[in-house]
Amino acid sequence: MAAMSRYLPPGWSDATGVAEPGQLVRDFAMRRQDIKGRCDATGCRRWVTIDPRALESEGLGSVTMTRLAKLWRCNRLEGCQLARRGAPLQVALRLEQIPRRPNTRVRLTCQEKPCTDFRFVPVSDEVRSLRVRGLGDERMTVVGVAKHAKERCPACNGLAWASSAYVIDEHSMDWKVKGEAVWEMKAWLPGLRPLPDELPPESA
Repeated sequence: MAAMSRYLPPGWSDATGVAEPGQLVRDFAMRRQDIKGRCDATGCRRWVTIDPRALESEGLGSVTMTRLAKLWRCNRLEGCQLARRGAPLQVALRLEQIPRRPNTRVRLTCQEKPCTDFRFVPVSDEVRSLRVRGLGDERMTVVGVAKHAKERCPACNGLAWASSAYVIDEHSMDWKVKGEAVWEMKAWLPGLRPLPDELPPESA
């Protein structure tokens, strides 16, 4: 997706065309995400913690964390089985980090089984609703929106929701032809992409 980086929170990248956590030391520092690892070799079980902010202060911000993590391996004759375990993100995506543009929305997805209904809500509308009800403002995390959704699902009358953020490529054919009407469609569109909020599993 072209120029998607302007929609991403600090420490995320779209260099590969897919929104994902950046792998440079400075990216980990911006996410306030330490690297934790454990050697799983028999008789070892050594734990290590790498602080990316300290590494960045030493001028190593442009080095990949994977490359540096290898320096923490054990020097055992039988080798090291250091497995990297990414710590949970400390900086979740907030509503204020989503540009209030026509091609961005918050998605509310029904969690009642077997219902799969969903709807898209403009970010500004969601912020306004939170403020009116005294539940928060643009600093609310995207995943936190769901617990404040009080409207029942029109398909199953359920009240269990999950919330996430989406952007559609302004250069996609669906957007060029239908514009904001695409948000009313109940089909997956080629140019539609979720914005990140959770870190996928990582390994060294």
